[in-house]
Amino acid sequence: MKLELSEDNMQAFLIFQDEDLANPIDKAAIVKLLHEMDITEFNLNEGWQDAYEKFQQKVLEENQYLIAEGTPVIAGKDGWLEYFFETDVRHNLESDEHGQVDFHNLHFVQNVKKGDRLVELHAPTEGTPGKDLFANVVEVEEVKPASLPNCQNAEVSSENPNIIIAKIDGHVRLARSKEIVVEDVVKISGDIDFDTGDIKAIGSVIISGDVKSGFKVEAQGSITIKGCVEDATIISSADVIIKNGFIGHGKGVVHAGGDVITKHVSNQQIVADGKILVNGEIIQGHLLAGESIEAKGHAGNIIGGIIQAGTSVTAHCIGNTTNMRTDVTIGSNTQIRAMVSKQEEVIAKTRESLERVKQGITALVRVQINNGSLPQDKEKLLGELKKARVSLEAQEKDQVRYLDELNAQIEALAELAFIQCHDTIFPGVRLHYHTHNFPVRYEIKKETITPHNFYEFR
Repeated sequence: MKLELSEDNMQAFLIFQDEDLANPIDKAAIVKLLHEMDITEFNLNEGWQDAYEKFQQKVLEENQYLIAEGTPVIAGKDGWLEYFFETDVRHNLESDEHGQVDFHNLHFVQNVKKGDRLVELHAPTEGTPGKDLFANVVEVEEVKPASLPNCQNAEVSSENPNIIIAKIDGHVRLARSKEIVVEDVVKISGDIDFDTGDIKAIGSVIISGDVKSGFKVEAQGSITIKGCVEDATIISSADVIIKNGFIGHGKGVVHAGGDVITKHVSNQQIVADGKILVNGEIIQGHLLAGESIEAKGHAGNIIGGIIQAGTSVTAHCIGNTTNMRTDVTIGSNTQIRAMVSKQEEVIAKTRESLERVKQGITALVRVQINNGSLPQDKEKLLGELKKARVSLEAQEKDQVRYLDELNAQIEALAELAFIQCHDTIFPGVRLHYHTHNFPVRYEIKKETITPHNFYEFR
């Protein structure tokens, strides 16, 4: 028999050989073999006798047995946040047998009372180092603390500094920036028109009627409109729900930091950081979603206009029999691309500052070499510049790492993007993916188009 060790020296495998069939093996021989290899720190696995019997019966896999192990590392746990509300509320349209959507059952409002717990900070748990078979210490990975998030209309509890509580009655949500936001709700009976003027609210808004042409509704929270929206402007940092559609003459705009849900769209523009769900047709619309765009049901057709989605576009039909120009783009998240552009500007500014600091250091060092020393104030300045250089180099490294992460997100989204058509994509449609595009020249029936089969439909 012989021993083989794992690469990390944490496991020793006993390898049985043909001569071991005639020469019985005992525990003392195994321990001696371990000691001969200077293995002193081990837990001997007592099942070796069963393994030896299987070897004699020629049924032991690969003729080896894990005979000894070092002391394993016990991993620690990073600090973490315990939320007392649902942090990822997603909106999914539920259709009945007639294809109608129940807008009363979206479950996106989470009510809280003043003083309710919203989140609790838990400290990290330290791990325990291990030892390999040679008694070498195997260090445990360092744990990281968490920190309480920023918040609006919430505060740190006076009884426990690790807990955030609500300051007001309202509903709570976790913003995309991971900030906890507690909002009050503004309810308006009737239409938004000359009787009300424009609406601007710090919380959520619920409107029982329509939003008439020329008016504006803006809210930091969600906006629910139980009527329709004409050529108006709707801006929300969260979600927008329009129960009776968005129809006008091309002057209406909806901009949401979350999702947009509506009945149908005609000649209007929608921009959503999340997804856009339409329970009906999209006609000559300009829709831009950071995630997906879906026209639901048998009437869920996309006819004309510009459709751009970060992940996917789903519809019953795309285009029509008159070959109306319809542009559909997938794998293009404009929000992340804007973040990339901003980050590139930040890196450029950091590099400019770093270059100026390096030039200042070079100039002072030259004076020091020529004169043999520097005046006290210049010596102090040189020290400060060297510290600034170290700080800026660290900032640049972190900023470049973040830029690489953003670019990786763009590539990942593009790779997972798809166009799903339940019936027909008609000629006149132009399909765009990443930097590539082509016009549809023949009817495409009931297909899902992905980056992997994109060019098969040209």
